[in-house]
Amino acid sequence: TQKPDQSREYVSAMLELGLSYPRWDTALKSRPDAERYSAAGWYLRGMIEQQAQHDRAASRAFAKALDRNPDFVPAQAATIEKKINAGRIQQALQLIAGSAQANHPRLRLLKAVALSRTGQIRQAMTILKPLIDKYPRNNEYLMVMAQLQRRQHHYDDAERTARQMLSNNP
Repeated sequence: TQKPDQSREYVSAMLELGLSYPRWDTALKSRPDAERYSAAGWYLRGMIEQQAQHDRAASRAFAKALDRNPDFVPAQAATIEKKINAGRIQQALQLIAGSAQANHPRLRLLKAVALSRTGQIRQAMTILKPLIDKYPRNNEYLMVMAQLQRRQHHYDDAERTARQMLSNNP
């Protein structure tokens, strides 16, 4: 079964199958309405639109996913990531703060990334530390931590973190 935390990776894997955008579009449209118009269905639509670089359509689909289920973390995370990437950091932080799922690991990571973009490196590292303690094999958390350590000129720590990543995936 697909866990919500894995939705992003699942969609990425699906998109790597090499189907063209029109074929994905057709495949989605052929699904029953209950699936197509669910939070997960709209999220999938958003990811496909984003992959096709249809940013407005992706944003609309993520918004519809959140209309269906405001606590659907994959759609929250996708929306927050879009805001961070667009430089709308305060909006991203407000979305996280207003989420009932604000303590979800994915949203904690995004909060750390957003804070780091505002120069609040220590606060970002403080958020990441318990995530890494709990999920020491999560290379995404480790990668962000190593980048932050480098930005703080903690090169020895960054090297240790990078070695930990390598030991996770020899």
